[in-house]
Amino acid sequence: MPSDNLSPDTTGLRNALAAGELSVSEVIEAALARAGIQDHSNILVSVDADSARRSAAHADNIIRSQKNSLPLLGVPFVVKDNIDCLGWSTTCCTDSMRGFMPTRTAPVVRKLLEAGAILIGKAGLHELASGVTSVYPDAHARSIVNPCAPSLMAGGSSSGTAAAIAGGIVPFGLGTDTGGSLRIPAACCGVYGFRPSCHVPSGSIRYSREGLFPVSPRHDTPGPMARSVRDLVLLDRILAGLPAEPLKPETGSLRIGLPEPFWRGVEPEIACVIEKLITALEARGHRFVPVRLPELFALNRRVSPVINIYDPVWAIRTYFAENGCDAPSLEKLYDEIADPCARALFADTLISHADDRYRAALQVHSPAMTQLFAEEMDDVCADILLYPTIALKPWAVNEYMPDETELAGEKLRLFEAYIRNTTPVSSAGMPAVTLPLRTEDNVPVGVELCARIGDDARLLQIALTVEAALHQGSASGQTEKD
Repeated sequence: MPSDNLSPDTTGLRNALAAGELSVSEVIEAALARAGIQDHSNILVSVDADSARRSAAHADNIIRSQKNSLPLLGVPFVVKDNIDCLGWSTTCCTDSMRGFMPTRTAPVVRKLLEAGAILIGKAGLHELASGVTSVYPDAHARSIVNPCAPSLMAGGSSSGTAAAIAGGIVPFGLGTDTGGSLRIPAACCGVYGFRPSCHVPSGSIRYSREGLFPVSPRHDTPGPMARSVRDLVLLDRILAGLPAEPLKPETGSLRIGLPEPFWRGVEPEIACVIEKLITALEARGHRFVPVRLPELFALNRRVSPVINIYDPVWAIRTYFAENGCDAPSLEKLYDEIADPCARALFADTLISHADDRYRAALQVHSPAMTQLFAEEMDDVCADILLYPTIALKPWAVNEYMPDETELAGEKLRLFEAYIRNTTPVSSAGMPAVTLPLRTEDNVPVGVELCARIGDDARLLQIALTVEAALHQGSASGQTEKD
């Protein structure tokens, strides 16, 4: 069932609650009921119904007193289960961390709670945030179901958050993104996702990363997932600790770059639906220009895989030390991993060490990646880049999932194929947002926009423009069918 039939977006729900059109208790009961109905889908790892009901009653009292100044009062949300919340276990959906209780609440969660939002549950993820399918070939009972398209994978690793939004349990939630972990499931589940600027060398880090179980602290960032761009705008201001600032779509003509590497080998159905969006934007006066980005993927292979495989060696120890406890050994974590993809990635971590490749990735290739994007965008005066979030449609869960597939004439691991378009942006530290699309055969996919480091607000403003063109196109298509 399409998620649009289930509940309003965050902004609409917030407004309805503030106007007294709904009570918070009604909203929370509906969220808990939907969570119960979808309990078999592994979308949520844990739920605290009693706490949510108490928070709802308190929120209703505040609204009745007409003293509400909180921007998210009474709105339910979920948090990916690799983000720490005091009183909730952080399991990362792996057996060796079952029952681990953190000693802190991540600042991004605290900001949402202080804004009045009500946490109803921790969301499932691809084990140890190390995969893009959330499908367990040898243990299907652990797979996370995609409510938007149950026959297709939910993506990963932030699949539970995306699925909770798509399934109407909540209107927004928090995920994390290292190389595409937020944007890929958003595309697969038909929701919106935002990866903020995260460029550690320059200090351009929009959201706090404290309280995240790490893959790579250089690339890891939390981010919101929601049901509209206006939701992302609202949530971004709260998570960044900035005053509310309404944004309107861009009115002037934009120069939108089409990065050539990201379009190679894209499945025709995905290319077709994005090309229709491009046509709609051109009709509104926006111009499209090619962006070459020569040798981009070759350069990225010297950055992301190297850094993301070595960093867990020290980062996991640091994470547990921050929570005041000893870290389980990497060998113990590895021995209890159930998912083959996560095992394969973690196996590389077990044998990694700080060699010349790692130092070159940090000191040479990563800066070169950031510089390549900046120079190529500047050369064509591109305001943003636009490209498919995923080059392949979501995999059918009942089909054999191979270790390798072909993309643009190259044999890649399935994991590498799905992160191909998202990871270089992460490596460069740039902000990116994915908007949901449907192919002609009704398969959920996504279109991604990215901007220069630090241009997060401008990116979201442009995303409003693109979203308006999408909605206009959908309305026109529906009129033609009617």
